[in-house]
Amino acid sequence: MTDIEIDAIKLGMLATREAITVIDDCLQQYSGPVVVDPVMVATSGDQLLAPGAVDAYTDLFNHATVVTPNAEETETLTGIWPDSPSACTRAAEQFFEWGASAILFKGGHLHSGDGTTTDVLISDTDQTVYETEHIETTRTHGSGCTLASAVAANLAKDESLQTSVSRGISFIHESLATAAEVGANGSVNHLIEEWGAESVSDISHTIE
Repeated sequence: MTDIEIDAIKLGMLATREAITVIDDCLQQYSGPVVVDPVMVATSGDQLLAPGAVDAYTDLFNHATVVTPNAEETETLTGIWPDSPSACTRAAEQFFEWGASAILFKGGHLHSGDGTTTDVLISDTDQTVYETEHIETTRTHGSGCTLASAVAANLAKDESLQTSVSRGISFIHESLATAAEVGANGSVNHLIEEWGAESVSDISHTIE
């Protein structure tokens, strides 16, 4: 931060209270976009955060342009299972109390059975629901982290939060559709040569 201009910051798995505390101190000196992905539970179900560090993670939300929890992480933090827009609204109230400016509830771990995946973005002014075709694949390694990183990359280009989320969701959708056959579980494909960016109106609608 003292040597290179930082256009956006994305935080992922931090594992320990000590790491979280150091980063919290650094963010006191930063005023740009911050995406906080509270990585606590992997798609596999593995716990990725030390039990004593969960409370410390909430200190980072005060710096967050957007927090991007999956369903399990939302439940761990708020006690609410975010399986509907109304449940997300209730959970968002807790994130706002912690100081977050917006929350993107990632819906990849929720299977509604209607063939769609639903992500919900909530700010203090509106709620936007993004619906995409659900892709049946076991090659989902890195999907949540990739979505949060894609949002941060778009924020770094001075895109609005809503556009950044829309483009991020489009990117992860194409990455899952062309997932790579690597390792035991496979991985989302970060090397797709091009992706047809859908307009916000194609995959989202704002709830008044």
